[in-house]
Amino acid sequence: MSSPDTPQEKKRLSYLKDRRNVYGERGANSRHAIRRSKDLLERSRRHGQNQMLHGVLGAGDEAQVVSVENAVRSSPLAKMKFHKMRDEALGKVVPEKLAYRERKGMGRKKGP
Repeated sequence: MSSPDTPQEKKRLSYLKDRRNVYGERGANSRHAIRRSKDLLERSRRHGQNQMLHGVLGAGDEAQVVSVENAVRSSPLAKMKFHKMRDEALGKVVPEKLAYRERKGMGRKKGP
């Protein structure tokens, strides 16, 4: 693929390729938030599995315990995984910001 010929073409390609974090937190915080989110999801999964197992342990029937263990492994909680959110394309972020500024009256000031 050849390089863009004009500055306008470069700008258009940049708006398609470049991305911005619109999740609402600083970039450094996302490193910690990702780890925390993974931990919380894993903790809730373990908690749900333990609740299911503790309900059966009092029964003492071995066949029932095995069936619950299988149910725990195949439960929706066991399949849950954390997924990061992708950053938004710059071509979508810039028009939204400009529209927001226009709605709030933060557009360009008209001079005398």
